[in-house]
Amino acid sequence: MCIGGISGGVVVIVMMFAALLPVPGSAQTLEQALAQAYRNNETLNAERAGLRGTDEEVPQALSGYRPRLEATADVGRRYLDEKGADGQRQTSTTTPRSVGLMATQSIFNGFQTSNRVRAAESQVLAGREVLPTLTAAGKSREL
Repeated sequence: MCIGGISGGVVVIVMMFAALLPVPGSAQTLEQALAQAYRNNETLNAERAGLRGTDEEVPQALSGYRPRLEATADVGRRYLDEKGADGQRQTSTTTPRSVGLMATQSIFNGFQTSNRVRAAESQVLAGREVLPTLTAAGKSREL
């Protein structure tokens, strides 16, 4: 069979060759590809979230150095209805109120605060060491 002077076999070969040509796509740098892979890695994202939680333990431990403030406030209503010694009835209504503020500062607590801060910072450093291990493990699995 001949199509306009070109045999059908040649047309098929040209069409197959065209199908095998590379399709233009979006090129990524290695850094972009790694960043995308890290963003989509559930294990790595979960470990990062855990590390953020561990990071919050440091400010909590440091709070032992700060003063503590306590504020109190009371309001009430008192109604008094009584009979006096002379037999007359007396009534009164009062509104007692009170406000208080107390500040305390630990001077020495047996090195508890400094030990808690050191422990929290050590946990953060240990957690940060896990991330490169996970990253390296992920790279070796992908290769």
